This record gives sequence, C-alpha cells and structure tokens, in this order.
Amino acid sequence: EPYPLAYITRFSDGGNRELNIAVLSRVALTGLRELDFGKLRGPGRPPRGILSFVLNLDDQHRLLVYGVHLKANWGERDRNIAKRFHALRLVAEDAQRIRERYPAYTWQMMVMGDVNVDPDSEEFADDPSLKPLDDWRDLWRGKSLEERATIPTRYGDPAMEFPPAAFDRFFISPELEAS
Repeated sequence: EPYPLAYITRFSDGGNRELNIAVLSRVALTGLRELDFGKLRGPGRPPRGILSFVLNLDDQHRLLVYGVHLKANWGERDRNIAKRFHALRLVAEDAQRIRERYPAYTWQMMVMGDVNVDPDSEEFADDPSLKPLDDWRDLWRGKSLEERATIPTRYGDPAMEFPPAAFDRFFISPELEAS
C-alpha cells in the first residue's frame, strides 16, 4: 500500500546482485522483464541487467520503459565505457525488436536511471557511452547544473572526490517527444 505492484530484479550469476533495479507502481504494468546480461561473456559485458515494463496508455498506445543502472566510473575508463555502451546498445536493439514484433501499437519509449555519465560535464565530453541512444532525447541535456545535478559533490578521500553531476538521466524516444 499504496503501491499495488512492486517488482525487484533478481539478476543471474555473473551479475551484480547488490545493485538490482526496482519499480513501484500505482497503475497496472504489463510485460515486466529482466534483460539479464549475466550469461554474456567478455570484457565488455555489462555488470548488471535492465528492468523493462510496459504501460498500456490506451488500446493503441504503449509506453515501454527501461530502468538502468550502468557501469560506474571506478576502474579502467575504456572498459567502463564499453560496458555502458553495450548495455545501451542492447536496450536500443530490444526497443527496435519490440516495435517490429508489435506493429499494431504506437510505441513511445523511455530509458531512465543511473547511467554514470554526464555529457554536459567536461570529464565526459568525449565519452561515447550514450551513443546508442543518439536518436533519443536526453531530457537533462543543456539544462543548468542547478537544474540537473543528481549527484552532489563528494568530499573526503581526495581519490574519491568529484564535482556535482547528473548521472541519473531520462531519455525519450522520438515518438514520445512528438506526443
């Protein structure tokens, strides 16, 4: 109460179980899925999966939502980028498959969550992690730091200090932006 639906992912072996993704909803959701990357192999394997669900807007319109928590910035930069990039590439491919599999519906789509990249920050200006969503709109893009900061400055250990950033982001598909 007051959330009739609650779902928490349970990613498989090889995934990062401490960082599961959840949704609480007051409205009915359908198509709850885990895109589980635990069985993938190789240095670019994303460390955890994606939660996906659908909201039935009306008889013809569906909102497909992806909840993400992409690879953090600790460790090797190029490997972190590859893991984030591959996770979003898999999301973009899944979104395209859904459009093709269910053409009777008008699909609007959103990717939201912790991407661990702030493309408006100088540190991430050349980071290609978000490239698979180039044709989607980043709702924080171009907003002032005061409007978009989701991670405040961290102080203490100099090796772990960083400036404020907007790692928690919302991307909408062209169809959602047009509506």
